[in-house]
Amino acid sequence: MTSQANAGPNPTSLTLKYRTYKVRDGRGGQPLSFLLCDTMGLEANKVGQENENKNAGVHIEDIDSILKGYIPDGYQFNPETPWSQDGDQTHIPPLQERIHCVVFVVNASKLPLMNSDKDKNKFIQIKNKANQLDVPLMVLLTMLDIVCPDVEKDLKNVYWSTYLKEKIEKASQLLGIQVSSVFPVKNYCREDKLDMCCDILLLTAMQKMLHLSDDFFANFE
Repeated sequence: MTSQANAGPNPTSLTLKYRTYKVRDGRGGQPLSFLLCDTMGLEANKVGQENENKNAGVHIEDIDSILKGYIPDGYQFNPETPWSQDGDQTHIPPLQERIHCVVFVVNASKLPLMNSDKDKNKFIQIKNKANQLDVPLMVLLTMLDIVCPDVEKDLKNVYWSTYLKEKIEKASQLLGIQVSSVFPVKNYCREDKLDMCCDILLLTAMQKMLHLSDDFFANFE
């Protein structure tokens, strides 16, 4: 278990910088052959709320720059002003520095809140940018134990829950991503030791990310 990336309940995104994380083969082990990249969330304040623009989430143009491999690790997000390239304007990052799979992390308990045009518009813009670059997309549906008592009682019920099936289909419809690319996962929040059932869900999702990334590279062979 690791806590490199901040997590927890917060009115706005805890992620304020663009970060790339290596996953190691155990404590002190060698880095595995992939990176996980984390961005500021997409959330937006309610209309009329103070500092609406400042807390409006990541700028869409920053996502475009991240997909193309321009933004460096540690870049400080500014929801009001997107990143701009300095120096050589002709530099094009190589394929290995680009993003190879986009993953939307969606709180299952907040799915009804995603019906606003403002929220949908952000997802649609990002999806369109990813599609233009042939970058595959998938969804991680989190907080399953919070929205479903049966899953909270026993995580093995995740694939038997009719309620969660409806949530997965709802996420698929809202985001316009096929059901087979929506993966239910459970967050580590109370546990202080690894849990096999939780890990199976997470590793299944990770396997899908790597397969989609392989598909991305296959398009350039």
